[in-house]
Amino acid sequence: MSSDFVRYSEEIETFDPRLSQYLERIIHYWETKVRESPAKEGSGRAVRGAHAKTIGVVRAEVEILSDVPAPYAQGVYAVPGRHDALIRFSNASNHLGVDAQLGPVLGFPIKIFDVGGTKLVDDEPDATTFDLVLKNHPTDLQVQLCTDLKAMPGNDSTVEWPEKLSSYVTVGRVHIPRQDISAPENSDMADALAFNQWRVTAEHRPLGEIMDVRRIYTASAKVRREINHQSQREPVSADEVLPLPKISG
Repeated sequence: MSSDFVRYSEEIETFDPRLSQYLERIIHYWETKVRESPAKEGSGRAVRGAHAKTIGVVRAEVEILSDVPAPYAQGVYAVPGRHDALIRFSNASNHLGVDAQLGPVLGFPIKIFDVGGTKLVDDEPDATTFDLVLKNHPTDLQVQLCTDLKAMPGNDSTVEWPEKLSSYVTVGRVHIPRQDISAPENSDMADALAFNQWRVTAEHRPLGEIMDVRRIYTASAKVRREINHQSQREPVSADEVLPLPKISG
């Protein structure tokens, strides 16, 4: 396994010159979809265009390990410590409905608190939240670095990066205490949150056309929160959204 990791440069990424035109149409499509969702999904509330069905939101703690190897100790993973966090569990379908009919893919986005530095989102770049937008993810936080751009392209999400070229390295762990999330307001709190792949610092900059298109999450979230009369700002603490759970026996 090579340890000659590819360093980021602008030449790594290629973008369709018409992408900005496409983005206008994509934003219009998703805003329209969200505006129509209260009636089409039958809930009377605006829902996300993807990951529409909330399973629940939980309190968690993200531990950044102290023995992260130097090439991986970048950005949020450079400083060992513990951070409060919230995790929204959801079905990845863009519809509400019976779980058995929505497919097996689960959303697992993590909102980490007390992370300094300017974020790459257009709204509230100075907020101290940091989002990891994940699906079907194990509890450990792991990083895989690129060693070969041909075998591990940054602009083609259909190609699985081979572990024989670069293995995953554990940089953090997620701790979720036992808690009761059955209260009706839990779903409301989860739906009021917004997660965005671009709510990260520059060291974690998303790469490729697909990730660039996902900047539309900001516009989609604004429309959803507006319809639902929810706050547009980022929470300043996990306690503001969900107080620490009482541990059941």
